[in-house]
Amino acid sequence: MKFEASSPFKKYESVHMLRGLSAVAVMFFHFRWILNDGYGELGDTLFIKGGLGVDLFFIISGFVITLASRNNSENIRGVIDFIKNRALRILPAYYFWLLVFFVFSGALSTFHYPEKTQNLISALTLTTYLPNQGPGYISTDGIYIVRWTLNYEIFFYIAMALSLFFKRRVLAIFSIILLTTLIVPYVFNSSPTLSSAGVNSMFSYVNLITNPMAYLFLSGVFMAKIAGYLNQINVCIKRFVLFISVAQVFLLMRMPEFSSNGMFSSGIPLLILFFGFVLNEDFFTKYKTKFIGFFGDISFSLYLAHTIMNVGFNKRIDALGVGDGWVKFAIFTFISIALAALSFKFLESKVAIYVSNTKKQSNLKLEID
Repeated sequence: MKFEASSPFKKYESVHMLRGLSAVAVMFFHFRWILNDGYGELGDTLFIKGGLGVDLFFIISGFVITLASRNNSENIRGVIDFIKNRALRILPAYYFWLLVFFVFSGALSTFHYPEKTQNLISALTLTTYLPNQGPGYISTDGIYIVRWTLNYEIFFYIAMALSLFFKRRVLAIFSIILLTTLIVPYVFNSSPTLSSAGVNSMFSYVNLITNPMAYLFLSGVFMAKIAGYLNQINVCIKRFVLFISVAQVFLLMRMPEFSSNGMFSSGIPLLILFFGFVLNEDFFTKYKTKFIGFFGDISFSLYLAHTIMNVGFNKRIDALGVGDGWVKFAIFTFISIALAALSFKFLESKVAIYVSNTKKQSNLKLEID
């Protein structure tokens, strides 16, 4: 959360660390094929669970957005400010990397294929179009597939924006999500489900807003609500819970029932992990390092940028005589981190400065008025 320099809420070093770890886990998940090809499924053995980092991203998002929206006023201005800040947070970096992907994945030749054109339109509009392919509802081999999580983010932002009209915002956001996941399915001749595959209506966006993946955001909202009370817990108990929260991830993630996306699968151990980290915020604040903080800073750009290596750079690296294995894996990782760092410094940070200056000017105008 370092990019939000004017953020009105406390920066949680523990959450910042988890965000960086999640981005790295997802990156290794997408690069695991390099080790599979070189060493016979070694990549799956080491990193197959890395894709579950997106579930942790959703929990973090619910937590951070709840805290970030506390100072938004309960009127249309507060809602507009919230939407504007969220749009500036994700869209500039998203569209920049989408353009890069478009160029490296064939550019204008994309329009020669109807399915690729449809996928590109979906990417440009941040919409879904495949109702039977939950939880993403987009083609898994199309352009810029990591965008599927942003569709859920946008839905959550809309729900949170609506909750800002109410004084009891946490109750409002819970009511909105429970309405969409438990009641809306019946409107479309379906029924609620706990599976991340979602309901089976003919409308992809209906399937997305009724998908129980949204409960991951709600768990983050709940954690934000109780976070202020956690400092009262004895430090020895805190450290014991931290140890248990880390140990149970390694234990539960080995079980098939906790190895897929969703609140009622990987979400359970990841929420326990998240609780353990937030509970020990004092520990992570005291022992924070610039190295770990760096990955928290670049996490969003790293998430957006890293899969370009699979699409645009792989053939070029092959042409240099670098075969599949640890060397290529290291090259992919290094270039991805470098690109993310540049994106954070020259794109995300610039936008954050603009938002900060805009807020200062707006506050000054209010004081003058």
